[in-house]
Amino acid sequence: MFLEHTVISLTRSSFLKQHLGVAGQESADTEALQQELRDMRQRCELLAEENKDLKNRLQRYEPAQEDGAAE
Repeated sequence: MFLEHTVISLTRSSFLKQHLGVAGQESADTEALQQELRDMRQRCELLAEENKDLKNRLQRYEPAQEDGAAE
């Protein structure tokens, strides 16, 4: 009974959205969010690469500082 009611509600909701023009707005919102997600993932990748490079550079200097401090 509950499942049947949910399916009917979803069907009605989809029908109303489609025929009242809400689906177009939802699609535009979805596309904007998907683009934002792609941009954020790309930025995350760039930051991860930069972080890796900075860690490698730091490791080059850290051993030298430790040797100098021990003397």
